[in-house]
Amino acid sequence: MVWGLLTCAGAAALLGLYFHRAWSAGMSFTRLLGYAVLCQVLTVAAGLLFVALLLLGIFWLAHKLGHIEGERWEQYFQSVSTAGLLLRVGAVMAVALAAVAALSVPLFARLGFQEPGLLAALFFVARGAYLLNKFSRRRDELIQKLLKLKR
Repeated sequence: MVWGLLTCAGAAALLGLYFHRAWSAGMSFTRLLGYAVLCQVLTVAAGLLFVALLLLGIFWLAHKLGHIEGERWEQYFQSVSTAGLLLRVGAVMAVALAAVAALSVPLFARLGFQEPGLLAALFFVARGAYLLNKFSRRRDELIQKLLKLKR
């Protein structure tokens, strides 16, 4: 809950800074709506990147570099605590979100948004707060799924 509150505060500060700069430069409501829609699309892209590239990539690398197969995977999941698995999943999700945020800077610039770097930072912090909130609300469900994986 503390992480969620901290990231929400960071998102609110970035949002205030952006609105102060954008409104003084003449940003319209339709541009703001366009940013909201674009953030939803970028969130889906981060989810796809998380699942398709990062999560599967980690398993592929572990298999290729560490020659982990069958029982060794089972031993690995038994040796790592549930909290450790949650932290690993969260870290991979943060990397995927950061990658999409970094790639969104040129997109925001190309679409004519003012302060594209600030918008990308706002996207990263706001979506991070959203994901932390979602994980905390559905923590028990996620833990049950991880415990099934460990069995």
